[in-house]
Amino acid sequence: MREQLTSFPADPVTQPIPLVTAHVPARVEPPPPTPERTRTGNRLNGLDLLRALASCLVFYTHVSTWYRFKQDPMPFSQVIDDLLVGPLHLNDELGFLGVALFFLISGFVMAHVATRERTGEFAVKRVLRIFPTLIVAVLVAWILVNVGLYAVPGGESAGVGDLFANMFLVTFFVEGLAPLVGVAWTLVQQLAVYAMIGSLLVVFRRAPWLVIAIQITLCFVLVSVMANFTGPGAVSTANIGAYGTAIVLGEVIWLVWKGRAPMWAGLLLGLGCWVVFMWGDTLGYHLADDSYPLTLLLATLVVILAVVASDRVPRLRVVTYLSSRSYAVYLVHQTVAFTVLALLWPDVPSSVAVAVAIAGTLLVAELVHRSVERPCAKLANVLARRFAR
Repeated sequence: MREQLTSFPADPVTQPIPLVTAHVPARVEPPPPTPERTRTGNRLNGLDLLRALASCLVFYTHVSTWYRFKQDPMPFSQVIDDLLVGPLHLNDELGFLGVALFFLISGFVMAHVATRERTGEFAVKRVLRIFPTLIVAVLVAWILVNVGLYAVPGGESAGVGDLFANMFLVTFFVEGLAPLVGVAWTLVQQLAVYAMIGSLLVVFRRAPWLVIAIQITLCFVLVSVMANFTGPGAVSTANIGAYGTAIVLGEVIWLVWKGRAPMWAGLLLGLGCWVVFMWGDTLGYHLADDSYPLTLLLATLVVILAVVASDRVPRLRVVTYLSSRSYAVYLVHQTVAFTVLALLWPDVPSSVAVAVAIAGTLLVAELVHRSVERPCAKLANVLARRFAR
């Protein structure tokens, strides 16, 4: 058997915490969870563009890291290092940039829908958006691990306990479990912030700035208190505070864009997010290097620009396609790409192998999108109408 993928050192996307060890159909529909519109009623095409870009960035991060771990870096990686990573002092392999964009966009969108949905509707839509696709992605990774085509930190095999723990994100809180979908750590932060919004939904509709201030305070408390404890559960809980403020910062952008708070209030709340994020960085929760604050700053400026200029951003078919499948791509790309690369390396040049990995990732993401995401989106809409009665 060819040499299979082995677990490699923690990178800023797959392992942000010291655990043990994102075809073209006949009609391209808009992404299910993105009802955001400009004041003129048009979609925020700028955010769709950033979703597609974030998917590409996360894919590049992992593929480039994989080749560097094999001591066979892609030529393109050196170009990225010379043009972007070095001059802008970003994370190696652009590690946090794609995730930061996803965090900010997620916060923006969730703030937008929170003003329109009831508590039950909000909860059901978030659960049906997050978990079904995650469960399928985990199942695919679990099967590939147990047939020897894919390896994860923690062992050469994964049991039934690992399977179910990963499906519901327990992996990141309990020691000794193998993380099958490494990027799923970000879902812990998103679900925690969604829970904060959902529990204060009535207040959010009337005074969103107050709920945002409460979220910033909770993030500060979590990262400060959990710093006194050890273990994966404490670290994952602290990460809600350390990274959750990036999601809350997306809410702040929405707050000012929507005119629900003056610019000065938005700047103060944004500063609060930044202070807590920097506090988490000081406590060591942003691993790998010291570029996380600068990366978040760059991502924030890019998102603000995309929101402001959305009326001028054309709606491209390929962008809509990637944007609508960005979540499926995000969850399956690592499993699919690493399996393909392990089978082709070192006999096939990286340029060809990466192209095959991209095709395989898009194929699996398309299958997941059609068989899981679309039906779940329809089910969520049906249940939402019942809540509206």
